[in-house]
Amino acid sequence: MRILQVMAGAKFGGAEAFFTRLVVALRRADVHQRVVIRKDKNRAKILRQGGIEPVEFRFGGPLDILTHMGLRREIASFSLTKRTLLKGLVQEAVVALILQTSSSHT
Repeated sequence: MRILQVMAGAKFGGAEAFFTRLVVALRRADVHQRVVIRKDKNRAKILRQGGIEPVEFRFGGPLDILTHMGLRREIASFSLTKRTLLKGLVQEAVVALILQTSSSHT
């Protein structure tokens, strides 16, 4: 199984803590995943200590073109197929982008 995980959450919170624990646990289980997060030094450090090299974007809102283009690039380069799980804990607009992009790669 391959999982592309996207998290644009706050610095602290239950979903954010769960996400970090889940990603590291899946890594220990040898699940192939790519992890995209909102820039956050602490979360990135924890993920790296767990063996994950996260891709970090700003997730600055609808006018944040760099995040938009970067996320599209990450989705395309991960080669989404029907056997790829796409999991996102992100802003509604980014979810729409993910769904639009992933449906063109199935």
